[in-house]
Amino acid sequence: MRYVFTKQVRGNTVTARFIFLIALGFSTLIHSAFAAPLSVIVYGDSIAEGVALPAAERQQAWIHQVELLSNGQFRMINESKAGRPTASLPEFSDMLKRRPQTDILVIALGTNDTHVLTNHTVMDAVSNVEQMVQMARTHYGEHLPVILLGPPNIRQDTLRTVHAVDGPTLKKIDSAFQVVAGQLRSDFVSLYGVIPDSALAGDGVHPNGPGNTVIAEAVLDKLSTIAGNH
Repeated sequence: MRYVFTKQVRGNTVTARFIFLIALGFSTLIHSAFAAPLSVIVYGDSIAEGVALPAAERQQAWIHQVELLSNGQFRMINESKAGRPTASLPEFSDMLKRRPQTDILVIALGTNDTHVLTNHTVMDAVSNVEQMVQMARTHYGEHLPVILLGPPNIRQDTLRTVHAVDGPTLKKIDSAFQVVAGQLRSDFVSLYGVIPDSALAGDGVHPNGPGNTVIAEAVLDKLSTIAGNH
């Protein structure tokens, strides 16, 4: 609703409008400064957990960077664990019991699903995240915003044998997550092909600090869009 203060003298009318706009702007600033941050649970693997970064660089993990770059808009809750595949529904259920409330859920899985490949690897990954979204909305409410984060690309020439991650299957999972996100009325962020090779020089799978910044910026952009519609 627009309020217009009518005055006999034009100068007084302009002054009244100016004072109103100043008051409105100040009110918006105060609200922004004291608004509670939106809580964001991230259920992910070692890339989200940040454990592959050197101890002195753990604060560069993308989850920490998102919270820092958001200037208080988001409170990130890290429920990630190294080695976790999408086939972790009991762990997800336990997480829901530990966390009675959240505003947004991010599911950041898929990389560890490619350790053992079958004809059903991609289908199983999709089924698992689909069940997670359904469980979360039963727990937190049917309108819970959910972001499916696709698994990032790897660097084959620096890949350590212990990780045994399959790049082509990661790309298929990424594409499949995008499709199921639309079916579930969820958001999707693709990370496949986003991480530069220079950020994967360590072990071919876990991004370094700058690589985590790339992820943080992509996730924050999506979170900000959701917050604007929240």
